[in-house]
Amino acid sequence: MKKFIVLTGLVIFIFSCGEKNEIIKPAADFEMNIITNSVPAYIEFQNNSSNATDYIWDFGDGGLSIDYSPNYIYLAQGNYLVTLKAFGEGGKDTLTKEISIEAPKNTFYKVQNTSSVTVSNVRSFHLDWDAGYLYDLIEHGDMNSNDISDAIQTTWNSIEVMFELEDKYCLLAFPESIEFNSTTTISITDTSSYWEYDVDPIGAESEALKDKRFILNFESSPTLK
Repeated sequence: MKKFIVLTGLVIFIFSCGEKNEIIKPAADFEMNIITNSVPAYIEFQNNSSNATDYIWDFGDGGLSIDYSPNYIYLAQGNYLVTLKAFGEGGKDTLTKEISIEAPKNTFYKVQNTSSVTVSNVRSFHLDWDAGYLYDLIEHGDMNSNDISDAIQTTWNSIEVMFELEDKYCLLAFPESIEFNSTTTISITDTSSYWEYDVDPIGAESEALKDKRFILNFESSPTLK
């Protein structure tokens, strides 16, 4: 009888140790608290993961974080896949959710000629230098001194301005940063720096690209003025 009791106790002890040493896999889980859903969109992420010790967040626009429950600001409209990877002793788990960010509300810009001369064929647009595309081309025509355009709504964070002066095509040297939820004025002044082209560098609109125009007519290198 004593031998049976000792053996039974040993089996229970071994079984209990096995339960205590069981490693549980992490379970990734999170919620998104959308403070504002239009650019600039402020989002609070609440981490509800279990059995994890380390985390990697991917916000879908190139932004990353290793914080437990980070806050994040999206600066461009679009649909983004937010991914949380949770790591623990039992391995890793991943959860992905989609978030939709709307265009900026009440964001506008104006183009103004504050120089002492008339400039012609004034155009504004957003330019992606890496891809070679420009978007949302607006034609303002000729602008006399102190002329200012109507307010133009935009979703871009920067705008370029080009104009003609003395048979040259002039692109303002620096893009204008657009302030969200306000109206930004882009000025052509007597002291503005600009790239000067002998030929129009804006190519014809492509049916395939629709709202994109390609910068391809660089028959001569521009000069910085």
